[in-house]
Amino acid sequence: MLQTFSRQWARAELACAAILAATVTALILLNVLTRNLGLALFWVDELAIYAMIWMTLLAASAAVHHKDAVAVTIVTDAMPQAIAQMLSRLVDAVIFALALLTAWFCWRWFLPLEFARAGFDVETFQGATFNFIYSEATSTLGVRKVWVWSIMTTVAVFILCMFCAVPVAFVLILTAITYVQASGNAVLFDSFAQQLFSGLENYGLLAIPLFMMTGELMNEGGMTQRLVQAARVFVGGFRGGLAYINLLANMFMAAIIGSAASQIAVMSRAMVPAMKQEGYRPGFAAATTAAGGLLAPVVPPSMMFVIYGVLAQLPIGDMFIAGILPGLLLFGAFVIVVTVIGIAPGFPHGQWMTRLDAARALLGCLPASLIPITIIGGILFGVATPTESAAVASLVAFAMAWFSGQRLTLPRLFSLFRRTAVNSGMVVFMIAAANVFGWVVVYEALPQKLAASITAITSDPFLFLLIVNAMLLFVGMLIDGIAAVILVTPILLPIATGSYDIDPFQFGVVLCLNLVLGLLTPPVGVGLFITSSMTGIRVAEILSALWPFLLAVAIVLVALSYWPLLSTALL
Repeated sequence: MLQTFSRQWARAELACAAILAATVTALILLNVLTRNLGLALFWVDELAIYAMIWMTLLAASAAVHHKDAVAVTIVTDAMPQAIAQMLSRLVDAVIFALALLTAWFCWRWFLPLEFARAGFDVETFQGATFNFIYSEATSTLGVRKVWVWSIMTTVAVFILCMFCAVPVAFVLILTAITYVQASGNAVLFDSFAQQLFSGLENYGLLAIPLFMMTGELMNEGGMTQRLVQAARVFVGGFRGGLAYINLLANMFMAAIIGSAASQIAVMSRAMVPAMKQEGYRPGFAAATTAAGGLLAPVVPPSMMFVIYGVLAQLPIGDMFIAGILPGLLLFGAFVIVVTVIGIAPGFPHGQWMTRLDAARALLGCLPASLIPITIIGGILFGVATPTESAAVASLVAFAMAWFSGQRLTLPRLFSLFRRTAVNSGMVVFMIAAANVFGWVVVYEALPQKLAASITAITSDPFLFLLIVNAMLLFVGMLIDGIAAVILVTPILLPIATGSYDIDPFQFGVVLCLNLVLGLLTPPVGVGLFITSSMTGIRVAEILSALWPFLLAVAIVLVALSYWPLLSTALL
């Protein structure tokens, strides 16, 4: 009976989260409309933020119930099934305990009785409570801290939870709680809930569910084949034309979807069977498609750029612009790789389309081109913010899906909103958890201590970036790219900008491109397994054909680290 109730509860959570995802989109579109009509409704943005917060919490809960939360499973996957199941139950118990503890922190922060004594006057209540939280003269400064013990305990809890498949968001929260308790600064618990909530209450985060929704609507509208046909117009006649079509179509998709994993899944189904049919080696076909997916986190709009921009407090529109030249550079590097590989075995001859077929292909792709034009154009010309551009793009994608001949029924639409809510909800919740984690990191002055150690090794910004690249490559091999961005940005960004005077846009581009490499590198390599499951080609066969592309990415990373103008020239 309890299991039945739990399933029904999770189903209700997903339904509410889906409705809230649709509500967020509608509110932002309403804001765009009223603002351009000169009838700005200032409460709309705030209502959209609170709808997103509820969507995030409900979707995160449902994701944990369905085991869809982002976690590092490399260790648990190698365990015997019985032990893995016992560990899974233990993780569920830890999450439940954390939920109760967080609720208690929220109660301590809100203090409803104190609010009532203040006559329900917000300013009086804030003056009596919030100023204490932010005051420099709190008792925390007088607490004797055993620094080594608190750090060792915190690191041990972090590593243990991370590799026991505790969802990354809860690892960050539990690590912060452990540090506060081990350091003896229990008074910090009074502002714990405030830090968690402030991580959610961010207007820029609204772009995440909206961009994800745009990608889902594009997939529903069947635009992938139209993009492939458009790419065939430009490069289809060259020797090995289908390989170049694959890369160019990936470039087009990157300007629409913004998620590497989603792009690899979509393009693997579309391109690999066609390349195999024309005589390309299966491993090469799959490797080219998987490598093309790496364009997604660099070519705007990029989901990782949105997350990095929020964490670094940078304009997301400028972050998108910073990715244009690196995206073109990476695409050019992949083209060179395909050209060099094709010299030896001799790729199949391509065939140019007739003028009539080319015109039809370009005309069919025209609606899809409206998505990046809407997003980038709206930002560049100041017509809309990145969040508003994402909402308008989702409306355009909806119209295209509706008129594309696909049956966009109400159940399919509801399923789409539900997927958007779950996928974006876990990402936003991780960012909120990272805000708590970053708060503890800043309090402990970890970036300053780490900076002192690194500056003792080198004072050269380029060598620093090479060290960071090597470290991030290792991190990306074990942890999901988005989770890794959330983990490392609060620690490394202050060092890069404060100690080495590195431009934050340059650092963001290098960081995001490096971490997404983990999609295609063992031992985790989620992108490899996605490609393998979609195509039926063995992972080892894909990996053997993938290394030239990975080498090209490494060269591009070195170039981006050495020449800041590659990232900042258009800003």
